[in-house]
Amino acid sequence: MTRTEIINYIFDKYKFNSYLELGVYNPQDNFDKIHAQFKHSVDNMPHPDGPLLYTHWMDTDYFFENFAKEYMM
Repeated sequence: MTRTEIINYIFDKYKFNSYLELGVYNPQDNFDKIHAQFKHSVDNMPHPDGPLLYTHWMDTDYFFENFAKEYMM
């Protein structure tokens, strides 16, 4: 099983609807394939297609210090 298949299995089995991926770089590798209603991504690496591929274009430490509370369940 791939990482994406494992994540989707867990999401489908437990009916999760929110997903946060850290260190995305290329959303087509995993992020875009996740079966979640609400998806957020954090990365500060420049992707050839630009930072607009990410929900949050910043360092993960900065994200957790300033935004993570909005996404906690």
